[in-house]
Amino acid sequence: VTPAFAEAAWRHYESARFGFSIDVPAGFGAAQESANGDGATFNSADGTAQLLVWGSRLLDSTLKQDSAFRIGEEKKDGWRISYAPLKRSWYAYSGTREDRIVYTKAVSACGGDLALYFRIEYPKSEKTQYDAMVTRLSKSLKAGKGSDCP
Repeated sequence: VTPAFAEAAWRHYESARFGFSIDVPAGFGAAQESANGDGATFNSADGTAQLLVWGSRLLDSTLKQDSAFRIGEEKKDGWRISYAPLKRSWYAYSGTREDRIVYTKAVSACGGDLALYFRIEYPKSEKTQYDAMVTRLSKSLKAGKGSDCP
């Protein structure tokens, strides 16, 4: 593990709007907040990886339908999805495209009215290094009480 991804170097990100929090590696720059306040983008110092974190209302959808939609969109973009567990309160998926890996996780919040997400994309050549990061990101994504939670 490189020093940029060392345990002590992580910092905490919180969304006031959706009430979620997630740990972010220090090797990723400052949060670039979205204009509508639904989340943020973090880029690795070397520019080869990107972490997106956001929340969204499910509206007339369920977590299962959201999963199918998002996986379908990734496939349209050329991603080969090879891992896609779907549980009652969360789902995840991972896949590859050329020399890249993508991993996304979503958790249900606010009684199923919201979904909270992270999506990380990084080079296949750094898979071993990023495996531990993805595990920590997955464990640290937590729902809370945000302004959009009824």
